[in-house]
Amino acid sequence: MSNTMEYKGYVGTVEFSEENSIFFGKVIGIRALISYEGQSARELVSDFHGAVDDYLELCAAEGIEPERAFDTPPGFSRGESQRESIADNGRGI
Repeated sequence: MSNTMEYKGYVGTVEFSEENSIFFGKVIGIRALISYEGQSARELVSDFHGAVDDYLELCAAEGIEPERAFDTPPGFSRGESQRESIADNGRGI
């Protein structure tokens, strides 16, 4: 079982809250916060697709370039926090 899903080049996490009986997640690899949730796996996937589509539509309406996931060279893998730290350092944050 995978703990991520992909849509239009965006990768999202899949998590479950036993306390609230709900699936939830967020898009990883970009600085924008795109989150989604659902009562079932099917609802989670649908809300994930809708959240990505809404983000892309908002960017188009505002005339800004949507963020894309950080690129990793072929054959090289880094953890999510490392990619974010590298991006922050590159931006002087």
